[in-house]
Amino acid sequence: MLATDALHKKSSDFYRCASVAKLSVRIYRIIIVSQTVEVLILDLLEWLSLRNRSYEETMDAWRTSCPKLPIWEDANDRGLVTIERRDGRSEVRVTPAGWELLHNLRPERVESDKIVKNPIP
Repeated sequence: MLATDALHKKSSDFYRCASVAKLSVRIYRIIIVSQTVEVLILDLLEWLSLRNRSYEETMDAWRTSCPKLPIWEDANDRGLVTIERRDGRSEVRVTPAGWELLHNLRPERVESDKIVKNPIP
C-alpha cells in the first residue's frame, strides 16, 4: 500500500467517524426533545386536571411557537385533551385516554384530592 493510499484511508475513516458522531448527537437531541415533550404533555394534563380551564386560558399558558415543543398540538393530536362548549364558553378537558396516561405515569398525583373528579365519560 502506498503512503498516499494509507493517508486517504485514514482520512476517510476520520470522516466516517465524524459522520457517525454527528448522527449520534442528532439522535441524542431527538431523544431529549421527545422526552421533554412527553414530560410537558404530562404537566399539561396534570394542570388541566386541577380545575376546569377555558380554551383561552389554556392557549395563553400552553401555546408555543417553538416547532420543537408542540405540547398542545401533540396532546390534541393524540386525543389526550378535548375542547367542549359549556355555558357559552369553550373548556379544555382531559379525555379518558389522557386520564389513563396520567394515571399510568403519575399515579401518585392522579389520586390526589386536588384532581377534578369529572373526567369525560
